[in-house]
Parts: sequence; structure tokens; C-alpha cells
Amino acid sequence: MGAVLANANFWYISEAVVCVAGGIVGAYKVIHNALAKSVTEKLREVEAEMKPNHGSSMRDAIDRIEANLNELKVELARHLGAHEGL
Repeated sequence: MGAVLANANFWYISEAVVCVAGGIVGAYKVIHNALAKSVTEKLREVEAEMKPNHGSSMRDAIDRIEANLNELKVELARHLGAHEGL
């Protein structure tokens, strides 16, 4: 009789371990998928900012800053050239 109870306890414990492990794996998958989706969405947002879209992207802002800086360099060179002989 003791062997039968030990055998039954073994199966109950095994079943509980499998259920807990299944729950852990399921929770891991849910959390992993949520985080992966979040990271993927953020990367898409960053990627979109790196492409020109005719005004509002970070790439457009960088291009405007670069163009303005180049204009300032030309104006400064002209200005300094005009004072070169003084």
C-alpha cells in the first residue's frame, strides 16, 4: 500500500511541476513578445526619423542645420574677405 501511495504522490508532484513549468513558459512568452513588439515599434520610429519626409523628420532638421551652417560659412568668408585689406 505504501508503494502505491508513493507512486500516486510522485505523479501528483510531477503533474504539479509540469503545470508550474508550463505557466512559467507561457508567462515568459507573453512578456518576451510584448517586449519584442515594444522594441520593434521603437526601432521603426527611430528609423522613420532617419528618413527625410519633407520637413518634420530628424533627418530633415539635420539637413536644414547643415545647409544653414554652409550658408553661414560662405557669409563669414565674404565678410572676412571684405576686411582683409584693413
